[in-house]
Amino acid sequence: MTPDKSSKLEALCDETFRPEQPGGVLAVLCGRSAAFLRAGGMASLERSEPFGPDTVTGGASLGKQFTAAAVAMLILQGAVRREDDIHRFLPELPDYGAPLTIDHLVHHTGGLKDYSSLLEGVYPDMAFGNDEVIERLSQVSELDFRPGTKFQYCNSGYVILAEVVKRVSGVPFGDFVKSRIFEPLGMSRTSVGRRRSVKGFATGYMPRGDGGFEKAGSREKTAGPGSLCTTAGDMAAWAAFLQGSPEFPAGDAGAFRDLILTRGVLESGELLTYAFGLALWEFEGCSVISHEGGADGFRANMITFPDRGTTVLCLTNNDAIDPVEMTKRASKIMIF
Repeated sequence: MTPDKSSKLEALCDETFRPEQPGGVLAVLCGRSAAFLRAGGMASLERSEPFGPDTVTGGASLGKQFTAAAVAMLILQGAVRREDDIHRFLPELPDYGAPLTIDHLVHHTGGLKDYSSLLEGVYPDMAFGNDEVIERLSQVSELDFRPGTKFQYCNSGYVILAEVVKRVSGVPFGDFVKSRIFEPLGMSRTSVGRRRSVKGFATGYMPRGDGGFEKAGSREKTAGPGSLCTTAGDMAAWAAFLQGSPEFPAGDAGAFRDLILTRGVLESGELLTYAFGLALWEFEGCSVISHEGGADGFRANMITFPDRGTTVLCLTNNDAIDPVEMTKRASKIMIF
């Protein structure tokens, strides 16, 4: 990296991660190595703990790519088919009047209602997780549209996909992705759905009107749509795979990569920009793979340029910081 690019990225971090405020980390990853890695701000205001390059923080919906990757593993093993009706695995779900498939759920074309609206007021004083979400979904037969006819981002589908992984594999979803993806790739500080047990986990914050910040609270304990806990260093291992590295812990890396980068198709023939928990699009004329996330004061965005062998990642525990804008600005500095 040239000194000019480095100084511009440093200036971007200085502008974004303010001392004594919740902060984050910006990383430019080339393969498994960081060409640029800078953290700033605070991981915990209460503990006076700074946000460091290796701070474990929330990745929110960045976790969808790992949920979809787990499903892809089962597909390649022949345990699950993309065209399988979801009732094969969750017979307790109601009749929707049309097949609802694994493929529909992966690509957000199933028409399911998002559980956030279905659970409003249902658990006012208690936490809820995947079991509660599935129980509520089993009570609602109405879809927003016929499966396969429209794209509508939906967290409910990814709760169901996590349950499919659990029932087919016979092990808890979090254990499956840990043993099959995170541990083999050396992502030792990454997990899903285990935030309370992560030592030194950053606190998520929301801005107040007076310029201060308050802890972001949530009763949600779901795994599948999000709840990713990770670090910039750990994500470098996964980013290297998305950039084209042949190293993958199980099976044919090429076949696996081709599958998770398979874009959804509507009944009309329209090709979607959404693949297996990943968005495929163009930025400044370059092909990119990306996903963003946000929940409980944590926000994240990751943009991979496979043709350039580069990934730009931002993780933050400050809801006032826009990681999408930050990664775009950093990408322009680094690549263009």
